[in-house]
Amino acid sequence: ANTALAAAARVSVRGVVLIAAAHTPDSASFAKPVAASLARAREMIARGEGALTEAFLDSNHQTTREVRTSAAIYASYFEPSGTAAMSLSAAKLPRGAAVLWLYGTWDVVRDEGEALFFARLPAHPATRRVSLLTPFGNTPAKASGLIEDWLFEVADGKTP
Repeated sequence: ANTALAAAARVSVRGVVLIAAAHTPDSASFAKPVAASLARAREMIARGEGALTEAFLDSNHQTTREVRTSAAIYASYFEPSGTAAMSLSAAKLPRGAAVLWLYGTWDVVRDEGEALFFARLPAHPATRRVSLLTPFGNTPAKASGLIEDWLFEVADGKTP
């Protein structure tokens, strides 16, 4: 979802679908568990060691684990002012682009996502936020029919 929104903010699109958006490096609650790892990655990059691979903490659905990656890749994913920051991408989305944000009942971003990025999107009559009653990990399967209808709406202004 982050990549789709970031790409849509940089090219001309009529619409973008965000399925189970959950990576929010631009939120305080998300940034806290990875702060020390991000600081270490920034230091490595400043020393010219951005390509070096090390273990860093990853935060996903309120759990943390170690991942091995380069400092540059880690920083690009967790930097609050970077490409993955949906709040920044939402604010850059061109007028005329609609967004369909689909999330499951238990997705961690369902509550803070409204203020974090959804409220920053440009107004569009087809922009929607849809909560789906589905267990964790099932959002894409549950969303397929809604996505198809929405794409037709955005493409020609009406549903099939």
